[in-house]
Amino acid sequence: MRFTIFAFLIAFLVVLAVPASALDGWIYYRSITITNNAAQTLTDYQVSFTLDTANLIAQGKMRSDCGDLRVTLSDGQTLLPYWIEPETCNTNTTRIWTKVPSIPASGSITLYVWYGNPQTTSAANGSDVFDFFDDFDDGVVDTSKWDVGTNTYNNYVYENNGLFTNNTDPGLSADENSVLGYYRIYGTGAVDVILEDGVTSGWLGKGLRSVKTFNLSNGLIIEARVYLYSYSLGNQTYRGVAIGLSTIQDKDNRVDVKWISSNDGDIFGYIKEERGIRSGGIFASGSLSAGQAYRFIYKKDTLNNFYASVGNLSGSTASTFNSASARVGLTTFVRNIGDSIDARWDWFFVRKYASAEPSISIGNELIAKPDLTIISADYSPKPASVQQQVNINAQIANVGNWTSPIANVTLYINGNAVNTAQISGLSPNTSTTVTLAWVPNAIGNYTATIVVDPDNLIDEINKNNNTYNLTIEVIRIADLTVNITAPPIGATDKTITFNVTIANVGSAAAYNFGLAIYIDSTKIDEKNITSLDPNGQITFSYSFTPHEARTYMITAVADPRNNVIESRKDNNVVNVSVKILGYTIKPPAPPKPEGKTLKEIFEDLTLKTYNLPLEIISLIALLGIAVVGYGFGAFKGTVNLFFLSVLYYIAANALGWSTYIATGLLVVSAVILVIVVAFLKED
Repeated sequence: MRFTIFAFLIAFLVVLAVPASALDGWIYYRSITITNNAAQTLTDYQVSFTLDTANLIAQGKMRSDCGDLRVTLSDGQTLLPYWIEPETCNTNTTRIWTKVPSIPASGSITLYVWYGNPQTTSAANGSDVFDFFDDFDDGVVDTSKWDVGTNTYNNYVYENNGLFTNNTDPGLSADENSVLGYYRIYGTGAVDVILEDGVTSGWLGKGLRSVKTFNLSNGLIIEARVYLYSYSLGNQTYRGVAIGLSTIQDKDNRVDVKWISSNDGDIFGYIKEERGIRSGGIFASGSLSAGQAYRFIYKKDTLNNFYASVGNLSGSTASTFNSASARVGLTTFVRNIGDSIDARWDWFFVRKYASAEPSISIGNELIAKPDLTIISADYSPKPASVQQQVNINAQIANVGNWTSPIANVTLYINGNAVNTAQISGLSPNTSTTVTLAWVPNAIGNYTATIVVDPDNLIDEINKNNNTYNLTIEVIRIADLTVNITAPPIGATDKTITFNVTIANVGSAAAYNFGLAIYIDSTKIDEKNITSLDPNGQITFSYSFTPHEARTYMITAVADPRNNVIESRKDNNVVNVSVKILGYTIKPPAPPKPEGKTLKEIFEDLTLKTYNLPLEIISLIALLGIAVVGYGFGAFKGTVNLFFLSVLYYIAANALGWSTYIATGLLVVSAVILVIVVAFLKED
């Protein structure tokens, strides 16, 4: 019993560690535990985790392009949208994003990340994951995502009053590169200042502004990757270059965070346009290196607080942003003639905001495998008896997450293999029952051990739950059985005699038991038997006279009062029916005497000699008789006789007479009629 509980606990713990079913075709997986640190449920929330794909690819467990990576819910079947930051594939810190349908407030959920299917290709799609996404891979600016019309964010001047303008520095260009997959803004400043609405301005640039607007009351997070390929400052007094992210409603309402390199130094800061009033500040001082890629993060909470970071520079500020909704964008600027920059935006997305980011933990690598275990086992009959078959029934389940192949199940008695059966493949979380038979030869207590996959041919999650033990007590037990011998048919008012035999097919003697005999439901006798040894039997004869034409049921019951402990009781009753007819049964005909019958002699002389059908022979005989009749001068009567004889022959066959009888009678009648006709001299 303790072993059974222990085995069950092992199986239970294993089930907790694996998904309900493996993703078909995938071999390896890891659990991803996501804990919501916020007090509200997060719906369709984007989370990320990192994986060492460089090591997996080196071991041949993952495609070199990370194309076989998938993310599922805890059932192992429901695929979730995902996206891999492309520059991180085949690195030690590959970042994977997925969108989770729901994470309960202050609760946790489990996902699974799968890999190890070289036949598949990537299903990554950032647009399915994020609220807004562009990886700039198609070679043209997607106008369904970005507003590129006149007086929009792609051509503007950034100056003290935050005015938009059609003017831009003619030295800057912008395009999307489909080969390398980025949006590039580059060039060298060709003008110093522009007069717009009577105001002298600088910081001419280019950028992109989203078509979609976002509800700022819920907060949002913008993330982007920019490769600062190169930059340099000209020889003017006020020189500089800048890159940044923005939330934009109009020229008077926006918050930009940007890194600026100028003659005043390199800083990371912000500039706000609120109700036409411009203000700004510095988060941190520090440089960004040319030839490096940087991650820009721009975060707005539900209370108009802003947080931003790029590289190792970060900071936050409060704002009175005067808009319930806004667009998002990216920017690249130069200030004066001779200032040059080449900024390549690799990807850009917007995701949901939470007051506290969920925490992520990743489990160890597991392999999608079956796990066969024996849930329960028992035997029958009880008690078991010497020289009688014992059936051991074992329930076997697959508690793994992969379909098991065909498996052997072996029964061992006291360590010796006595029987083996096969079970077909089991799907995850299914079970089957197998029966193994054994015949004990002696009394005693036996240890029955059932082992699934005894030769260890199946690669399983857990091999410690493949064995089940139980104790079988074997004693000597009687086993009474009864049989009736009776005629199947009888007649009314005729005596029916039948015999009843009771036998002991068990391994122990039976003492002081009865044998009850019934005709229909009426007991006609009950014998009291003092003892009956193993393999012994006793026969009793009975008779009765039925007076009705119907079916009678004879029943014999061994040990009707259950005085004897037996290995089985289902063979103690037998029923036999006797059908009684309402007339005397005709005795069978006596056997024919030795020698040939007239029929056989006739066949030998005719059929066998001339190989002619009996009908043809009969017609020849009739024709012969007609000729004889004609010779006697009875022509007319003979012709009539011939036709009447044919009709007679046909009628005899129609009445079902045998061919031999019909033919014989026909020939005899024809001869008599010919004689009569000749005597009367009709002709």
